[in-house]
Amino acid sequence: MCRSTEGHTLQPTLEHVGYDGDDLGSRHSSAFTAFRVWAPSASDVQLVLFRNGVEEHPMGADRGGSWTASIDGDLHGVEYMFRANINGAWRDSIAPNGRASTIN
Repeated sequence: MCRSTEGHTLQPTLEHVGYDGDDLGSRHSSAFTAFRVWAPSASDVQLVLFRNGVEEHPMGADRGGSWTASIDGDLHGVEYMFRANINGAWRDSIAPNGRASTIN
């Protein structure tokens, strides 16, 4: 819902959307690695892994505007990024909650 203030139309905000979990980024075990990113304005998100070439994996929308994917195996140390479709344009981003990074 847009509001009007003194002749100016304000765009809707994402104030009502939030994620308060502590599991953003990646979490790994010997069985699988779970990925979560907060991207409430995205209409689609992909996980991009850089191992044996480039792999793209679809992510599923989840609670609070977050998106998740789970990949078999312990991917500790594997480079990754997120690719989000926002307003029809694909945008690449390193993990905002990552503990290390590479060239973006």
